[in-house]
Amino acid sequence: MDLTIRASILRTLARLRASRGLTYVFISHDIETVRHFCSTVAVMHRGKIVETGPTRDVLMAPQHPYTQSLISAALPVVPYSAVVGSTNSRGQMS
Repeated sequence: MDLTIRASILRTLARLRASRGLTYVFISHDIETVRHFCSTVAVMHRGKIVETGPTRDVLMAPQHPYTQSLISAALPVVPYSAVVGSTNSRGQMS
């Protein structure tokens, strides 16, 4: 998916979440999108949850080796906020 289109979709989802009090189950391999869109994360490996918690905590100090490998493999191409927009104090898009 084109980066601009993805950013537009995520902004729309964030707006709907804020205006209607929605909750999403967001499944992704894109760590940077998860970092900026989700307040809580569950990392799955081979069909089992291996780590869960507040997104910021899990991604800043991953405990499970699989979580560590996912984060080390993630290479942000451009600053995410430059594409998607600003985030609030919890690291979520506003």
